[in-house]
Amino acid sequence: MAMFKVNNVNVVKDPSSMEWGRARISSEDSGRTQAGLMQMTAIADKVTIGLSWLACSQEEAHAILAQFTSQDFFTVTYCDPVLCATSSDRVTKTFYIGDLSAPVHMWTDGKQMYSNVSFKIIER
Repeated sequence: MAMFKVNNVNVVKDPSSMEWGRARISSEDSGRTQAGLMQMTAIADKVTIGLSWLACSQEEAHAILAQFTSQDFFTVTYCDPVLCATSSDRVTKTFYIGDLSAPVHMWTDGKQMYSNVSFKIIER
């Protein structure tokens, strides 16, 4: 089973690493009182997922990036550590992509290798 699906299509290569995170979004009137007590109303929780692929060829880097950048918003099917009780469980959520990075490791004799391809996807 593929680690991720984007728009119901398996990602061409499983990532070398994944970093899951969740941000709590609070209402505008949230904050600390004069006494320092936190007052807040949570309005949403949003997931961020950092993805990285090590040692990618030009073809692999292109294929990975094409899957995640072809649309502004896309669905991702993955195993969420909060919502999935087993490693075979999956959830599907809508995400958009953050900043991309693909440092070149080697560029000789017409062969390009990227030390990694990495970016974050953020829940809509």
